[in-house]
Amino acid sequence: MRNRVNASQYALLISPRIVSRGDSIFPHGTLTIRTVHLDGEKISTPMDASFNGLVFACQWDENIPDQPTYSWKTFYREVWKIERTDAEKMFKMLRKVNRLSSSKSARTFGEYVAVVAKALKIKLALREIDHSTPRLSYNFNEYVHVKNSEVANVIDEIVGKIRSSAVKSARA
Repeated sequence: MRNRVNASQYALLISPRIVSRGDSIFPHGTLTIRTVHLDGEKISTPMDASFNGLVFACQWDENIPDQPTYSWKTFYREVWKIERTDAEKMFKMLRKVNRLSSSKSARTFGEYVAVVAKALKIKLALREIDHSTPRLSYNFNEYVHVKNSEVANVIDEIVGKIRSSAVKSARA
């Protein structure tokens, strides 16, 4: 009997705080979208190796604000200790994502995330709207549910705001 993963328990966590900004040496910014586990209203790290640490990321050049994002990718973060069976599940997931992303055409990073998430049967998305502490903890933040049809727009809007704030601050 094979263990099947219930992907409906997983969600995209869209947070404008999971950004890295470029500097004069490495002028590339990135936005990362995490995958989380939902149990009612409780948000936690996914338990299944296929989703644990699975993230979507894009990159942009801080010096060229009109250039589209690039280097859209799906990968596992903070993989410092994994068992063989987990590695096999992760490899299968990445192979599936690679097949999906090469067969679909997305014009924006938001569309890329939406297409891949839908194919992985991730049916939920949460957008962080408020955080009470500077800590990156699920427990101290407020989230709103994002409709599947709006995931791409929400992500692209966040990328746009982040990038335009960099341009404004650079010109000030």
